[in-house]
Amino acid sequence: MGKMKWLGLAGLLLASAAFGEEEVFLSCSYHTSIDLGNGAAEGVTGNISFDITYVDEKNVTVQTEKCGEVVAVGTATPVDLRFACSGVKGGMRLDYSFIVNRISGELEQVLEVGGKGGGLMFKGSCSPAKKLF
Repeated sequence: MGKMKWLGLAGLLLASAAFGEEEVFLSCSYHTSIDLGNGAAEGVTGNISFDITYVDEKNVTVQTEKCGEVVAVGTATPVDLRFACSGVKGGMRLDYSFIVNRISGELEQVLEVGGKGGGLMFKGSCSPAKKLF
């Protein structure tokens, strides 16, 4: 990704925190998955999007398809956004946690199944997006 696009992402995310109730949309793509049990990594493809609302300079709410109808609540620092959500699918509890680096756009998502620990980590990158309709 070009330097200007990354600078734009950083500027957009940092500026949004200053205004409260500001919305930011991110489109992200995965490139790697890591098994947290044995450390095995492999290349993957996939996408996720985030609708982030800055409640104030330190708190965010986030909507994403991984969380379903649940609105995730998280924190904003000058460096990253952190948020988590849980849900049930096929009778199993799924716990998701996310970290998005506000400067580089790097994404880290951890999925744990059934609250047992271990699970999978997905790495990727995010860029600013706009709603199409």
